[in-house]
Amino acid sequence: MQNPANRLWLEHAGSKGGSTAFVLTQAIYATDKEGNRTELAIFFNDLDEMQMEKLSSSLNVFGQKLLQDAEFRDKAAAGMDSRP
Repeated sequence: MQNPANRLWLEHAGSKGGSTAFVLTQAIYATDKEGNRTELAIFFNDLDEMQMEKLSSSLNVFGQKLLQDAEFRDKAAAGMDSRP
């Protein structure tokens, strides 16, 4: 882990991202100091240039918030459940 602050609460973590002109993906795994394991895959499709730029610049913060904030994680999961 490159960020020393993450070493305070994470035992192991890693991610792999990828993109094309209109697609953005990222896979994240983490094990925190309490032994909780999280795996997350994020896929965005049919993005325009502005969406790609905004998402690319905030994807790491989004992933970190999902890992650390149970309330945020619950809201994100609930939002996914309401999709058609």
